[in-house]
Amino acid sequence: MTPKQRLFAAVAGTVGVAICCFTPLLAITLVAVGLGAFSPYLDVVLLPALAILIVVTGLSYRQYARARKGSSDGAIQRGTTGSSAV
Repeated sequence: MTPKQRLFAAVAGTVGVAICCFTPLLAITLVAVGLGAFSPYLDVVLLPALAILIVVTGLSYRQYARARKGSSDGAIQRGTTGSSAV
């Protein structure tokens, strides 16, 4: 994965957890599929997951920014294999 793809994946994960954490969307979905008994435990899982994903997003952004800064033409570097794709 390129740094840009990692950044987009981290942001998507953070937004997904934030939506489930701050809206009743996940609770309604659990009730709809018959797993409403697990709703009291959502905060135990979602808040640490949100914190972890925020850290992962920050690290991904830092890696993305370094890759952009390191490239001479402003494009993101693909990898360090040394071979060029044709």
